[in-house]
Amino acid sequence: DPLTEFLRNLHIEYDFEAAHKQLVECEKVFEVDFFLNLNKDKPYREKFFTNSRRIMFEHYCRIHKRIDISVLAKRLNLDEKDTDKELVELIRSAPFEGK
Repeated sequence: DPLTEFLRNLHIEYDFEAAHKQLVECEKVFEVDFFLNLNKDKPYREKFFTNSRRIMFEHYCRIHKRIDISVLAKRLNLDEKDTDKELVELIRSAPFEGK
């Protein structure tokens, strides 16, 4: 189950590469799972990926002293156009200060 593996890789293993791969697999789950697609607006999908990125961002920033934005954007599966905007939102919502 990609959802469970994503959480295990992130919270227990701290393996961001594996967590990223599972996050990509989660997209496929959301496409085919009946219960996750009951609502046509797909609020579960948006909430899941928004919160998954936030949690990955917080863990990544707590562990690493210096962060390459392009690597972080790749790990969070962010669109290149919206990377800056998304990262600013993540920094604002994070429980720590960005420098």
